[in-house]
Amino acid sequence: MTSITVGVPYRNEGQDFALLAGGLRGAAGALPPGLDVEFLICVNGSGERFAAELEERVASSDLATLDVKVISSAEGKLQAMRAIADCRRLRGYLAFVDSDVVLAPNVLRRLWEVLETHPDCRVSYGQPVPVFPYRGNWVHRLSRVHYALRDRAYQRPYFHGRAFMLREWFFEEPSSPETLSPGVVRRLKLRNGPVVDDIAMSLMAVARWGSTSIREVPEANVYFDPPDDLRGLYAGALRVALELERLKHLYPHYCSLQADVLRKSWRKADLARFSWRVRGLHAAHRLLDALVHAAARLHASLVRVGLVGVDTFWVRVAGTKAFARHRRSWTTFKRHR
Repeated sequence: MTSITVGVPYRNEGQDFALLAGGLRGAAGALPPGLDVEFLICVNGSGERFAAELEERVASSDLATLDVKVISSAEGKLQAMRAIADCRRLRGYLAFVDSDVVLAPNVLRRLWEVLETHPDCRVSYGQPVPVFPYRGNWVHRLSRVHYALRDRAYQRPYFHGRAFMLREWFFEEPSSPETLSPGVVRRLKLRNGPVVDDIAMSLMAVARWGSTSIREVPEANVYFDPPDDLRGLYAGALRVALELERLKHLYPHYCSLQADVLRKSWRKADLARFSWRVRGLHAAHRLLDALVHAAARLHASLVRVGLVGVDTFWVRVAGTKAFARHRRSWTTFKRHR
């Protein structure tokens, strides 16, 4: 059986470590007996003191009996992923899990099984499942309809980076920005390289092995905390729009793939069997999604030409790392998920 290295890029952003640890422990326990597994938690951009605190948390958590090591890297999620790929002891499959999600117990096993049984698959990824507040607002209601019908409403040719497993580490370093305009390099922060891992690596996987190299595993649920309002939705859309603008300069040879790989294909005909109310709510979500992403693309264009500046690509918003408001502990999360 092929071994697995599970990497977790981690920053001190107020996540509930007990929820992460409980999910990882449950997922590790569901793997086949005898399968060699190691866990690397990479602290990036939070300082040495926090790395020492995290080691203490690991020692007193559900992860204490597993093969877990805490390492450090430069700031940035992709920097942490590179460090995990370099520092791993095992040389089998390589899985990455976000620090602000909760894994269902079968996630790692199902991702592993897909790679084992489908030789053409290079990336298997879990299905993100939002955990909404008990009393949601209109943004939550529209998002709930979207996630409930996503399998019927659209086809997603790229993978989602909350929890995924690679057959091998295939990240390609970007082109040198030295040949670009210094103003564009500065405004888009191109010297930092790509910052959204799943977008860049989706392009790389499809370019090398085709669209069948990426497989979603619908039975492997990855629970996350969705945005609460328009500001949260816009922050996510702007991050994607900025990254797409940056990738045009960092990976110019992949520009022709962006329209095919990074765009959802809507299948409205498959929604005809649902009631007019459900179809109306889904149409409202599609309209909201289109408007938010159009505004984000305009914003990214203004950043590129220098009319608007941006300080960071990762805007902290309420309702993206706040599982505690829904699930007070790992025990209650398992009971009510």
